[in-house]
This record gives sequence, C-alpha cells and structure tokens, in this order.
Amino acid sequence: MLNIRLRKCAETHHVFLGNFEFPREFECGCGCGMCDIDLEVWLCCQLIRQRFNTPVIIRSGCRCESHNRDVGGAEDSDHRFGWAADLVVTGVPSPKVAEFAQMLPDAKRIGVYEPGGRNGREGFVHIGVRDRGPNKWKRWRYDSQQRPVHAR
Repeated sequence: MLNIRLRKCAETHHVFLGNFEFPREFECGCGCGMCDIDLEVWLCCQLIRQRFNTPVIIRSGCRCESHNRDVGGAEDSDHRFGWAADLVVTGVPSPKVAEFAQMLPDAKRIGVYEPGGRNGREGFVHIGVRDRGPNKWKRWRYDSQQRPVHAR
C-alpha cells in the first residue's frame, strides 16, 4: 500500500508529498528554481523509500539546460524534461536499489553509478520514467580521469 500524505510547511510554503519536499528536493541544483518533475518520478522514489524504510536522498532531479551542461549531462538528458532522478538510499547498496526498481512499472531506465570519482563515495541510482531505448538496467562508472566507462 502506498503511504501518501500531503503537508504544507507554514514557513516556506513548500509541500511535503509522502517523504519528499517540493520543490526543494527535486528542483534544479543551480538554484534557478526549475522544478517540473514528472509525478511518476516521485512515485518511484516514494516506493523505494517505503521498501527500504530509510531516507532517500535526491542527488539530482530536474535540470535546466545550463546546469545540465555544467554537470556533464547528455544534451537530451531525462533530467532536462523532469523524467528522472538520481538518488542514494541511506545504507543500501546501489545495485540492491536498482534490483528493486526493476519491479516498479514506472521505472523504464535504471542506471547504477558505481562509487568513486564524481559519483561520490556511495555512488547512486538513476531512475528514468520514459522508455527511450532497449536498456532497462545499465551500470555506469568513471575511470580515474572522470571519463565514462560503460559496463553491463
């Protein structure tokens, strides 16, 4: 059963939907305020939060064109259209999160970014909700010069 509650913060006027604060947790990381996230992205994140019963940290949600370019995102990145989130589940290895995400009907593109380099100490999982190709689950990692090395 999906656990949903809607609350509004009196100070910031942000809305809390389930375990996530809108727009703060899903908005563009550059501070421009862009937050046009697809509800299916939130749903995947909420179901992951409930499954593991531990905090889910959204590392990247929406991205404006400029910020997407600055972080090295693909020109047609799912983040630019609000169709994806990169997340870390506290205390849960990324491959385990990705295995669970495969069971979610809305999760169409799942990527495991391995720990290290620009991926951070724990790595993260990319969840995309638009079917944009044949790969459902892919691992991405980076070499010591921060160049992408695709695996699996």
